[in-house]
Amino acid sequence: GLIATIFGRSGFEIFLVGGSVRDRLLGRASKDIDLTTNARPKDIKHLLRQAKPTSIYDIGAMYGTVGAVFGETNIEITTYRAEWYPEEQSRKPEVKFGERLEDDLSRRDFTINAIAQNISTGKIEDPHRGVADVAKQIIRAVGIPNDRFEEDPLRMLRAIRLATQLGFELERKTAAAIAANVGRLQFVSGERVRDELSHIILSNQAAHGIKRLCELGLITFIIPELTELASTDQDTPHQHKDVLTHTLQVMGGVPTELTIRLAALLHDIGKPNTKS
Repeated sequence: GLIATIFGRSGFEIFLVGGSVRDRLLGRASKDIDLTTNARPKDIKHLLRQAKPTSIYDIGAMYGTVGAVFGETNIEITTYRAEWYPEEQSRKPEVKFGERLEDDLSRRDFTINAIAQNISTGKIEDPHRGVADVAKQIIRAVGIPNDRFEEDPLRMLRAIRLATQLGFELERKTAAAIAANVGRLQFVSGERVRDELSHIILSNQAAHGIKRLCELGLITFIIPELTELASTDQDTPHQHKDVLTHTLQVMGGVPTELTIRLAALLHDIGKPNTKS
């Protein structure tokens, strides 16, 4: 409320956006708050100081994102984006700031993340019908799916990660666009891929998430050895027919700890090469 007052007093718009709105609609707690505004980063910093946060930090000046900590709560405020020119080879997209909330929402990844809420009035802004997709439990790309995955190929992994964490399904055209663009994943840094993969592996539906990565072909650019497990038969007649099904069952049955889950996922990885 205080932030809304401070920004409003200076003539700026500010909205709750993305995961924060989605989680509210789902009745899930979120410890991080995402906001978007037409204020530029230097104005955001100046205005945030008036709210007396524990600390303020730059998350990405080139992306227009400023972070602040208020006790236990992390707040990220991002300037509206109008356009995004991806530089696949350099992995450094160029961002052009915008003036309108509608333009910003149309550049976001999925409809369930393209919902905004006015902090002062509580009014929902939902030009891409994300509220309906939250209700239908669907991950649908905003606008033309191909364009969203060209802008940032990591979004293909994020789609699977969100579907896995939330128990949602991928909308048909969005899934088809992922399958058609899997090769773009090679332009994404290993660290970003690792972070998304870790979230998938640590979720309750981890086995389902890995299966989706295999079905859509993304796994080829992450852990290519896993693709061969599906076509490798088990040694014993009493177990699953293929090693991948067996591996996913083992992974789903171990504690939610990254090292243990990775060990389960990779425990039979050498089978295709050593089976005789």
